Amino acid sequence: MPLIEEIAEEEPIDDVEPGRGDECSMSVDVKIQWSERLKLAGNAHFKRGNLEKAVAKYRRGAKLFEMLYAVSATDEEGYEAANERCYVAAAPLYNNLALCLYKQGKWKEAADACTDNLDLTPTDAKSLLRRAACYAKINEWVEAERDIKCALILCEEKWALRSAAETRKEIRELRLKQNMADHAVIGGKIADMKLYDAADVAPTGEAFPHSGRRKPSVTTVEDVKKELDEMEDEDREETRRRKEDFYNGMIRSGKWRLVNASGEEIKQKARPAA
Repeated sequence: MPLIEEIAEEEPIDDVEPGRGDECSMSVDVKIQWSERLKLAGNAHFKRGNLEKAVAKYRRGAKLFEMLYAVSATDEEGYEAANERCYVAAAPLYNNLALCLYKQGKWKEAADACTDNLDLTPTDAKSLLRRAACYAKINEWVEAERDIKCALILCEEKWALRSAAETRKEIRELRLKQNMADHAVIGGKIADMKLYDAADVAPTGEAFPHSGRRKPSVTTVEDVKKELDEMEDEDREETRRRKEDFYNGMIRSGKWRLVNASGEEIKQKARPAA
């Protein structure tokens, strides 16, 4: 995962924090000021390698934004704009918190921190990619791929593409290891059952087999890679079918229409009744 931006110089760390419950009476401006102080303190602890203290600062900063304004239909008070400012201030706190927890090996907690931020800002590509990296570590590979796809729709910058590629590479490696481990476990269980294999069965017309007991087959890396490739091909075909069904459904419903290069609508022939 990408690192938090470097801090130019080591300065004394501002360890002052707001009192417990103070956020209930704070104005938006005061919340944002405190969040910036706590973020900078967390960054300073992070740079010095003190992840525990960095986590504490980021958590305290994020807690400031757990209570936001309830927006009315007319929003005469301007609460929606105030909440938007809070979302922007909260994002780096949650993202940095997730990074620290990830580095501590607390992948589930790190994923939860990303989710908390995405509840406020669903379009934060950085949070989606960090959560994908966390999901990869806890073998939630489908969820990881879902987050990667969403992130790349939102952002196609180099850092996002690089992060997505790294996580996908890790997922492939983890799936390969898991499949090999599963093959080893299954193979061991079958051996323990002491079942007869084909070499123990006599050919037709013979009383006894002549080949002796067959050596157990060995699962190779190539076998597992081939299996993974087949799984990915099936996933791609299933995605293609779903897209095709969706597009056809939209066209049949009249919500979409087909046009040629000149912009003229292409009329589809009605299908005969079954």
